Amino acid sequence: MGNITDDDRRRMKRCVCKQCGGELKMKVVVYDPYGGHDVEMFCEHCHKIEYGTEKEIYNLASKFIDEIQFNYFLDMEENERSELLNTAKVCEMFSWLLGEIGLIGDDGIKRDTPATFE
Repeated sequence: MGNITDDDRRRMKRCVCKQCGGELKMKVVVYDPYGGHDVEMFCEHCHKIEYGTEKEIYNLASKFIDEIQFNYFLDMEENERSELLNTAKVCEMFSWLLGEIGLIGDDGIKRDTPATFE
């Protein structure tokens, strides 16, 4: 079975599910009945393996969607599921953006680092 690293523990403390904003927990996930299993970060609410996103990014994504009326999934019916998927998509975009300008790293958001625009 996989090891839970200190990095995993730190990430679980500061990150949330990028779809629902829920707490992440470590869970043994069985991939097949013949012994294929591992310990993964998991969202109990969404029932899925989830690497998560920073809480601040999740909050910004939710605010962005509400204020801008952002909808990435135009072909989907607007309901709770599409809102969860939109939130996850915006979290991914914001995480990528912050990574590109050097404001996020392995230890989360870099609060004392100026952005680098290249």
